[in-house]
Amino acid sequence: MKEKIVIWGVGGLTKTFEKYIDPAKVRAFTDSDSQKQGTFFLGRPVVAPDEIKRLSFEHLVIFASKNYDEIYNSSVRLLGDNADKILYWSHYFSYYHMGQTFEIMCADCLAKGYDRLLDAGFHLCGNNVYVCGPLKLSGCGNKPESFYPLYQRLYQQTYPGLREAVRQLEGQGPVPVFAGRVHSEEDAILLEQKMPCLSECFQDIYFTIPYGDTLCNRNLQRLRRFPRTNVTIWNLFYERLVCMRPERARPVFSSVNSGNSTTEISGKTTGQKENEACIRIYIACHKTFQPPVQRIYEPLWLGPAEKNVSGYQDDDEKPSISHLNPLLNECTGMYWIWKHARCDVTGLVHYRRYFVNGHGTGYDNLPGAEQIKEILRNYDVITAPLAFFPVTVYNQLKMTVAPQAFEAGYSSVRQTIAKNQPACIENFDYVMNGHGMFPCNMFVMKKEMYDHYCQWLFSILIEAAQRLDVTSYPAYSKRIMGFFAERLFTVWLTGQPLRVKELPVWVTETIEDPNTDITRLR
Repeated sequence: MKEKIVIWGVGGLTKTFEKYIDPAKVRAFTDSDSQKQGTFFLGRPVVAPDEIKRLSFEHLVIFASKNYDEIYNSSVRLLGDNADKILYWSHYFSYYHMGQTFEIMCADCLAKGYDRLLDAGFHLCGNNVYVCGPLKLSGCGNKPESFYPLYQRLYQQTYPGLREAVRQLEGQGPVPVFAGRVHSEEDAILLEQKMPCLSECFQDIYFTIPYGDTLCNRNLQRLRRFPRTNVTIWNLFYERLVCMRPERARPVFSSVNSGNSTTEISGKTTGQKENEACIRIYIACHKTFQPPVQRIYEPLWLGPAEKNVSGYQDDDEKPSISHLNPLLNECTGMYWIWKHARCDVTGLVHYRRYFVNGHGTGYDNLPGAEQIKEILRNYDVITAPLAFFPVTVYNQLKMTVAPQAFEAGYSSVRQTIAKNQPACIENFDYVMNGHGMFPCNMFVMKKEMYDHYCQWLFSILIEAAQRLDVTSYPAYSKRIMGFFAERLFTVWLTGQPLRVKELPVWVTETIEDPNTDITRLR
């Protein structure tokens, strides 16, 4: 008999991931919204929370990205002695990525004056951190390079164990440590045993703990009783990030204040004033729309020029691959930018998808020239938030197009990578067998870097597309090579030592919340 679960929540998060939920496993849904009670979702009843006490199930899975603690506490009161059945949705799916966790940890370290971080156990490269952060990252433990192609790019220094790391890092200033994930009783015991050594050697000790697991929450309370009185907790999308810091830290490292030194990034210093840059962000479009008023944004018409009645820049100016637009989507515009744009910084957004500052929406909240220049002083690329799937990237795309189109497209792309970019085949397999990708072909970067990306991308994409005969495919599946191009951006990023800044995406006409998962758009 299949495991039975009850799912709390039938809101946006559940709807985003509904195609990954097996209705045969669901006993019922529950929601505190009385208007949803008495309805059906995925063919299963939506009941009031009090009613779940009479149901037989193995897990109560909380699908909520907001008000989690309130829902969790209500669930504990309802289940009583059975509270160990509560799981957070990402824990139930047995997946998560540490991109957001890593970004928050880096920001906290920078605010405290650190310029480096020690990853004790290589946890970051094994948990879907696809890009470098603004800190110098070191790692210690058993080397995982045979499993993770990102290993050599993420870590500037590696050590066989914690003792060797401490010895080598002595004299380089205070160094914080990431001690890993506490996802079991064994994890909590091991961290508790290491805490005296970590406390002696490190000013700040970071670790993560999942939501929705009563045992893990008890482990967190036990760790908090350790005599390190300053504890900070961040409630993130997939997990909690914890930082423990003593009142009187006595790290073995020298007391050099790394915050007073200027961190070197890409041959420049963060304090170095950059010259005024010419910035042009192109808006891919195939219909007339209302463009933003900021001068850095310029519409770029994709496809047949005779339909461009608004005077937008066409992508069929030679050299051009505009004729391939029905197959490659916005990639024909990317090709035009590569060959024709004359600017220092360039990027691509869509006529109904834009980067926004923070959590606001609307044209007034689009980043302008000054914000972009400020971001690119500390980062190399601006992207949409990493999209994450309960299934692999391979299977996620396979589920959305005709089977014959997927198989032919996958084979053609992989063969072309093996032929023209053989050093990247391992990264391609890593991304396709992983769970995360940077979606939508949206980015901003320096033009020199953009040219490097396009030279790589189109050495694969054009030849791979020419191998396919798409005439028999359904209309949507004819665009299979464009969908693979979207995933190839992540493949390229995994092979570059780049610091990536993820900005929220505002989707006009359909989605008003930039935190809404944009993976369902395609």
